Amino acid sequence: MGALLGAMLAVLAGHVMLASREWGDSFFGLGENTLSVSSFPDPAGEQPDAGQAERVNQQLYAALAGTDAVVVFDGAGGDGPRLGIFDPGGYFSDMSVVSGRPFKAGDFDRSTTGAVVSATSYVVGREQLYIPDGVDVIGYYDPDSSPFATEYLYSLFVQGSIDGTYYVKSADASVARSVAAALSDGGTRIVSIREIDTTVWGALQGDSLTYAYSAALLLACGSIALLVGNWTVQNQSRIEVHLMFGATPLSFALRILPMITGVAAVGAGIGLASGFALVSGLDTLDTAPDPVLFLALLGIETLVVSAIFVSVIALHGRAKVIR
Repeated sequence: MGALLGAMLAVLAGHVMLASREWGDSFFGLGENTLSVSSFPDPAGEQPDAGQAERVNQQLYAALAGTDAVVVFDGAGGDGPRLGIFDPGGYFSDMSVVSGRPFKAGDFDRSTTGAVVSATSYVVGREQLYIPDGVDVIGYYDPDSSPFATEYLYSLFVQGSIDGTYYVKSADASVARSVAAALSDGGTRIVSIREIDTTVWGALQGDSLTYAYSAALLLACGSIALLVGNWTVQNQSRIEVHLMFGATPLSFALRILPMITGVAAVGAGIGLASGFALVSGLDTLDTAPDPVLFLALLGIETLVVSAIFVSVIALHGRAKVIR
């Protein structure tokens, strides 16, 4: 049962590792001070005029120019496999460029129409089919060096559709409100703002698997308690002899604790090794946990199993004394 608990601990740890990676990637590594601004046409309102996108892009530029903002636009209006970015401060400058050049500050003004393509994308060699006319490809980047799981990036303000979500990172929250005001286009569009929890705990709280794995851990702990209870019943006469000669339930439990701790450590090691072997073999998690994490979980499980053992025996013995 200790091995099962260890396996469940390893699976939960792998779940946390995977959630941490995916959650960070889902917000493009923007981190704290990030707000999402979603913008969609009002279904009850009038049809947007032909110049709305151009007008709103001009308003967006006015809201963002001269600020510390970093913006990633994930379009929902037929934009396809691409993302718009506004990054004059070089927040994403760590991306490795295979050929050409990366974005620079001058690429984010209203007169520039540039794109950077993933070097492994199907767009490579077919740029004229996927990238709009008038948008120049300025470079090709290594996708492994970026937080973007997309085919290409383009400089904001050139997209024909403004429907989607703008992730706005800025120390000044009023920048996101200005973006929302620009996207509302005089109140003719539906706009919502929400704060993004970019920590791994935000991902775990919203994932049903977290609760399933936690419940499995509790069941494993409960099963261990039942096994210890069964052991105390089978060894009741032995315990009573010790109590007759002055031992207390707690002192008896502590006397045999070293033996239990060794057994618990062996079971925990087997379970953790098996669980991490399973987790590391999954295609979705190709990074094995470091030894420090393994030893920490080994210590935690050994302590938990030992504590359950001592508690159950002490409570059982105390109940016998009271009767």
